[in-house]
Amino acid sequence: MSEDVATPEEHSGDSILWDPDSFHKRRSPIVPVPKFLVPDETFSNITAETAVEGLRVDDYLVEQQTFNEGVKGVILIIGGTDDLTDFIAQQEGHPELPEGVGFKEAIQRLKLTFSRGITRAAYDTHSVVVTSGFDSGAVGYLGRANKDRHHRIPLVGVVGSGLTTWPGDAKESPEQELKSLQPDHTHYVMLNTAFDEFAVRKFRFDVAVAFRGKDGSKLPLIAVVVNGGREELEEMLLCVRWNIPVVVIKGSGGIADVTAKEMDNPDIDDFVVDEKVLEIVKEGNVEALNLKDIDGAVVRDLVKRLFGGDPGVDNASLRIVWELYGVYFVNRQQNASSRDLYFLTYLFLSVLLSTMVTMRGVLGDLDVPEAIQGGNEIGILLLPIIISVILLLDNRGKPAMKAKVLLSGSGALESEIYTYRAGMGSYLGVAAGKVDQVLADKAKTIQFNVMDTVVAEGHLDQIGSQQVKDRNYRVNDRDDGISKLSPENYMQFRSNVLLQSYEVRAFAVDRAFKRCLCAISILIGLKIVLGLLPFMQPFNVLTVAVTFALMLLIEYSGYAVKLGAYNRAATELRNTVSWWRALSPIEQANPQNFYTLVQKTESIWKNENSATNPGTDMTGGGGGGDGDCRDGLDVNLLGADILDNLDKDGKIAFASAWINSHPAFFEGYNAWLEQKLEMSVKSKIDKGEKVEIGGGGNVNKDEVVNLTQEDPAFALSQLQEARAHYGAVEDVCISHCSPLSLNAKRWQPVNSDDPNCNGQIAAFTAQSAR
Repeated sequence: MSEDVATPEEHSGDSILWDPDSFHKRRSPIVPVPKFLVPDETFSNITAETAVEGLRVDDYLVEQQTFNEGVKGVILIIGGTDDLTDFIAQQEGHPELPEGVGFKEAIQRLKLTFSRGITRAAYDTHSVVVTSGFDSGAVGYLGRANKDRHHRIPLVGVVGSGLTTWPGDAKESPEQELKSLQPDHTHYVMLNTAFDEFAVRKFRFDVAVAFRGKDGSKLPLIAVVVNGGREELEEMLLCVRWNIPVVVIKGSGGIADVTAKEMDNPDIDDFVVDEKVLEIVKEGNVEALNLKDIDGAVVRDLVKRLFGGDPGVDNASLRIVWELYGVYFVNRQQNASSRDLYFLTYLFLSVLLSTMVTMRGVLGDLDVPEAIQGGNEIGILLLPIIISVILLLDNRGKPAMKAKVLLSGSGALESEIYTYRAGMGSYLGVAAGKVDQVLADKAKTIQFNVMDTVVAEGHLDQIGSQQVKDRNYRVNDRDDGISKLSPENYMQFRSNVLLQSYEVRAFAVDRAFKRCLCAISILIGLKIVLGLLPFMQPFNVLTVAVTFALMLLIEYSGYAVKLGAYNRAATELRNTVSWWRALSPIEQANPQNFYTLVQKTESIWKNENSATNPGTDMTGGGGGGDGDCRDGLDVNLLGADILDNLDKDGKIAFASAWINSHPAFFEGYNAWLEQKLEMSVKSKIDKGEKVEIGGGGNVNKDEVVNLTQEDPAFALSQLQEARAHYGAVEDVCISHCSPLSLNAKRWQPVNSDDPNCNGQIAAFTAQSAR
């Protein structure tokens, strides 16, 4: 190495420019100078945020004439630092390559993934790529591809000083093998972490997240996983918990293949030996790319789609629901504008007519020219006709009722979308292949209810659907509208947004209400004053007309009802948010608490909508609040679940997740069962008599109560017996629809030998199902 080349040790604590001659032993005018950020020996005075600020990647993009507006996305490369040729050749843990793809072709396809896929995607989306910075495997391909593109893509390597050496100088230290730096990266963050590889990986993730949130924005961020081991698994888990989309390259080996295999076989319970892999597959936004199908264009398009929030074919149902929401939202605005125009015009013309009638006598007394008096008379004749036409148009078009229905419909769709994205409510415990169908069925019910009203009497403008497409289904800069929602994201994107909306609306309604009341008080006082002045008494009619118009405006706007509903909703949401914030991290991670959060939030919206738009419930009673359970029970879906869980002997294994999928059924049946048991069993228990349960076991009163309230399969089996023996089908849905807090066991009922149980506890053996 030449004497004029600095080393990290000589520049600790500074952000310096690094001469590429130290890498290539030569200068080239087209190769930019990589920038090194090297913290001091303590490592404690640098954070991911300060590192991102010090690298000044936005300036680099401008200097390279790549993009003048700075970084617009972040791509994190996980794994890919092993030499892929050696890795694929290993017998232990080698990838299961797709049929027809050999090792050499696999290497070429992986090279295309990064040379034509990731680099093109990063260039097209103006993204920064964060890597390990090592000159091997996929990261090496990425660096060399960037060199071919004249280093126009910012590549940031986050490396540890104790784990790396200069290019071409790879060797083994007393502690472990040192890896060479990739010479074609544009930026490095060098950490004085000795041999702590875990600390480097965690800091690399933090740097990617810091890029994502720089300048207070939230840029799109995705992770690409190539092969990898236990350490890469931890990085993937971080991504899932941060709601970061993950792309795994199936066929590259390691943890990428393990994850892809579990995604292909989600129902094979004995395959996953690591609960972290299961969490990634079940909870994360993960997509797998097969080497057999992969090429640069596929990877590029996938990255751009994930950045844009395009849901893709796997989220077709959600995309359609968002488009339907857009149609309802835009048409609601249009009908609300027509409604307000008709009403305000009617008020104005009514006041004007009263004014002209009042002025008829005044103009005669003032000896006003006949032309003016004649015009006044014509106005008195025409205004009633115009008012009648306006009222006729309003009555025929019914914009007020249409606006109410469409507001309720769009709100119901939005509520369903966020419940779907949170994976709660009717979607909790539903098989992955059926969850989109559940959403489609819910949307169909809402659409049917909307079109079963006056909305069907007019045309729905489809421009709202196109507007949703034009913004790639994004709700705002932070919410892509498609990704699954963690509890924290649901709180941020749904609960907090609703709370702010209610607070803003309550303030606006309160201000308008007070202004109207103030104006009415002034007019009443003015009327009294005018009554004391004989020559001004004709104008009393005008003050009465304006007062009456303001009173109509208050009644029409429903200020009092809306103010009460918004304040109640805001108060309940504050309490819900406070309850959630008071939970410990462990309690917040409990799915039951997340379920409660979603249920409370959506119930608050439903109650507010019922108060402000009475008679326009578009959910069919199946929402989070109270209602008629029969309307909220999807018999077809329940029947499909039962058929899917029949074993070879014709028995049914009932999952506790069904309690959340069919809350109307379990809640209604629990109340019905208690009523039936009281008639046939309670008397025996009170007398101290024994009640048989499968196998001849005996229980006391408390244990019977426990069974009826906590074992979902026991309740369902009782319903089957009741339906078979004395036809109690119509008595099921008699209670409200909030789900029970039941245990997490699975039970397998066995048919009763007693055909005439007459409502007694049938002989069922509760066994733990597989």
